[in-house]
Parts: sequence; structure tokens; C-alpha cells
Amino acid sequence: MTGVHWLDEIGLLNSPIIIANSFAVGAAYTEIYEYCIPQYRNSKGVCEWFLLPLIVESFDGIMSDIGAHAVKPEHVVHGTEQASSGHAEEGNTGGGNGMLGSSGRLFIEEDGKEIQSMGISSDLQLLAKRATVGLASAGGWGSNGSGDIFLAFSTAHEIPRDPEINVSGDKPTVSQRIPVFEDASINALFEAAADAVEEAIYNALCMAETMIGLGGKKVEALDLEKVRKVTEKYR
Repeated sequence: MTGVHWLDEIGLLNSPIIIANSFAVGAAYTEIYEYCIPQYRNSKGVCEWFLLPLIVESFDGIMSDIGAHAVKPEHVVHGTEQASSGHAEEGNTGGGNGMLGSSGRLFIEEDGKEIQSMGISSDLQLLAKRATVGLASAGGWGSNGSGDIFLAFSTAHEIPRDPEINVSGDKPTVSQRIPVFEDASINALFEAAADAVEEAIYNALCMAETMIGLGGKKVEALDLEKVRKVTEKYR
């Protein structure tokens, strides 16, 4: 995952998140700039901002000829422009075919209001670590080379990337109030993170369709009726 060191440094997500096969990371990296620069140049056509793209690598070389370099920056630009807040496709689709799943959890306070989730990077790092619990619950055990990397981010608060600085003498100050969860009340979010990751893995497996890949290699879709019968035995 590129750009993580900068994300750890500033705690702000400034880049679209792109998932690409192992050999397409470079094309996706270039795409971020090709997508962002035309939109965010200043009036003089100059880029006055800093950005390190966040590209997540996934290996699908068993089914895909990744050495063909079929993914070009313009393909990723098109994908970025087509992104929406609607339901995400699952199964063998997108970067690293067969590896994408999604799930979510909604938290409601006692007064019926929806909880706006974490907003500070340290809490989000703690949340991301709980993804390993969900991975293990689905049968994963972190084999050599599995590359299990997790990222958590929040859209609950809008934090200016380049805020105006109020200068008072020699003490420039910038301040913003962000509510945080107390440690005693955060366990429910940890549990939900693990549960959501486990479900996302099941969603990816169950929604994947039969695929014929490199060299005619065929991977059959799960027979969901058989899966249902097996799981019913262990309820």
C-alpha cells in the first residue's frame, strides 16, 4: 500500500484509494495525478499542494496475465470518474478479481440518533487492527506472503487540508474541535469492525462468478445451495 507513511504522518486521507493488481500499481499511481492535477491547479495552472497517492496492491496473477500491463492510467481515471456512493459490486470484479467484498454496520445512540464514527487517526488505527479478528473468523491465518494490510478512515468530520492560520505575534494557531470516543465505550466499534470484515470476505466469496483466466484456468463459483446445506448442520 503506497502512501501509508504520509498517511501516518498527517492523519488525513488526501487521495482516492485505488485497488490494482501487483503490476498495475505504477499505472494507478500515475492516474491519481492525472485525475487530480487538472481539477486542482490554481488560477495560474500551478499545483500548490502535495499528494502521495494511496494505491493498494492485490495479486491476481494466477487468473490474470498481469505481465501484459493491460491496465493503463486512463482506465483507472475512468474508474475513478465512475465511482459513486451506491452499492459496490462484489465478487470477481475490480482490482485483484475475486478479492472484493463489502459490508457495513450502523450504530444508533440511546436517543435514536445515528452515531458519527471516529474522527482521529489514532482511534482509526486501533479500529483497523481489529480487522485481523474478522479475517481469522473467516478462516484466514496470515500465511507467508498473504500481505494482510488494513486501512480505516472516517468521513464524519471535515478537516481543512490547508486551513487559514491565525497569527498572533510569534504564535500561529489553528484549532478545531472533534468529538472522540471514550475508551470504555469503544468496544462495540471494535466488535463491529471485526464482524464487518468477516462478512465482507463471505460476500466476496459468495458473489464471485465462474471465471476462466490465464491459460484457460477455470475457477468455479461457489455452489451457494451446497454452502447453505453445510452451514445448516453447524447452527
